[in-house]
Amino acid sequence: MKHVAIALCAALFLPISVAAATNTVTPQGKAFLTYAVQDSVGEISLCEMAEQKSSNADVKSFCTKAIADHKNMIAQADQLAKQINVTIKQKPSAQSVTEKAELQKKSSSDFDEDFMRGQVQDHRNDITAARAALESVDNAQIKSLAQSSLSTLETHLKLANATLDKLH
Repeated sequence: MKHVAIALCAALFLPISVAAATNTVTPQGKAFLTYAVQDSVGEISLCEMAEQKSSNADVKSFCTKAIADHKNMIAQADQLAKQINVTIKQKPSAQSVTEKAELQKKSSSDFDEDFMRGQVQDHRNDITAARAALESVDNAQIKSLAQSSLSTLETHLKLANATLDKLH
């Protein structure tokens, strides 16, 4: 996930032409929408697996909230993508597919801590991506989505850290 966030940040900070702040969508704007949707699809998949595999109530509670919030974000991003005529495939990010495959191999005793450690790192990367979008995206609607996502992601990071601390 770290490599994806770094690549996204690099793409977002590439020199861009000044675009109208209304419905113009730069490659950086489309990159953020794609990242946000595909990361959310991956997070939902990971959390659904964790709800099944974990026996820890705090992990399950984190997942319930994360699933609801990421589904909401996907709905908002899909609606926005339709408004600005951008097509985004709803598939999990490659990183989340890899992460899920690795976590599926874990025993229940190792699973919770490894899962939550991954959630902490994933949400740090997501926050970096949202902040980069706020700095580089010209489209006001995409910026608004990045801002609202940032608040949610920061909440998720706090919850993930708190849950991870409880597991120690």
